[in-house]
Amino acid sequence: MIGDTPSDLEAAGRAGVAFLGYAKDARRVTRLREAGAEAVVGSLGEVLELIGGTDPPERRGLDDRG
Repeated sequence: MIGDTPSDLEAAGRAGVAFLGYAKDARRVTRLREAGAEAVVGSLGEVLELIGGTDPPERRGLDDRG
């Protein structure tokens, strides 16, 4: 499960599924880490890398236009 709040982490735990935190700023990263999140990412490109998808555009040398 991907979530951006400590309550999402709690819901994943209750459901017995893995949790991946998503946070766009340091404050949110801290909140998720303090709640017990082991993995927190700040971009969907990082999510693709973690699940075995393709490299994000910046790694492929592409600009915002793809």
